[in-house]
Amino acid sequence: MSEKKLVEDDYNRSIKEKDENIEDVRKIRASINNILGDLESNLKKSMSKMRDLNEEIIENGGDSKVLNIDEDEGRYGKMKKFLNDEHEEFTNICNSTINDLEEEKTNLQKEKNSLKKE
Repeated sequence: MSEKKLVEDDYNRSIKEKDENIEDVRKIRASINNILGDLESNLKKSMSKMRDLNEEIIENGGDSKVLNIDEDEGRYGKMKKFLNDEHEEFTNICNSTINDLEEEKTNLQKEKNSLKKE
């Protein structure tokens, strides 16, 4: 096998590896997006249940402060903001990584194509 063919094969392997890395990052991003979506949904449901319980306590003559709903609302808001901020940062990191990998792949393809011209 010629040296040129070996070098071309190395480029092909590197390009394939970049494609696989891009796909891995996309899968991880989708998985984390699903997990964060589920977490946010569960937090929302839990807060709704807390409000319902608080209303039931009040209807039964209890003290509305038993569940500390105001504090929980504040914690919920902070948690939701934190999750949104972290999700945005994570998405930006994934997108940046994908862009970097795609640029590396493009450069490898250009280098490989320049070998063919020689």
